[in-house]
Amino acid sequence: MTTSNADLAVKIENLEGKINLVHSSMIDLKTSFDRIADLAQSVGKMEGETRSLNNDVNRLAEAQREMKRELAEVQAYKNWTRGGLAVVAFLITILGGAMVWALTHIYDADVKNAFQEQAIVQIQRKLLIDSAK
Repeated sequence: MTTSNADLAVKIENLEGKINLVHSSMIDLKTSFDRIADLAQSVGKMEGETRSLNNDVNRLAEAQREMKRELAEVQAYKNWTRGGLAVVAFLITILGGAMVWALTHIYDADVKNAFQEQAIVQIQRKLLIDSAK
C-alpha cells in the first residue's frame, strides 16, 4: 500500500501543481480584465472628449459660415458703393462739363456785351459830335 500512497502523493502533487497553474492563470486573467476595464474607461473618456471636440468643430464651422455670409454682405455693399461712386463720378463729369459750357457762354456773352457797350459809346459820341455841328 505504500506504493499506492506514493502514487496518491504524486497525483496530489501533480494536482497541486495544476491548481497552482490554474491559480496563476486566473491571476493573469484578472490582471488582463483589469487592464481591459482601464482601457474601456479610457475609451469612454476619449469618446466624451471626441464629442466635445466635435461640438467645438461644429461651432467653428457655423462661425465660419456666418463670417462667409458677412463677408458676402460686405462684398455686396462694396460693389454697391463702387457703382454709386461710378455714378457720382459720371454726374460730376457732366456737372463739370455743364459748368464749363455755362462759364464759356457767360464769358462769351460778357465779351459780346463789352463790344456792344463800346459800340453804344461810339454811337453816342458820334451823335454828340453830329449834334454839336
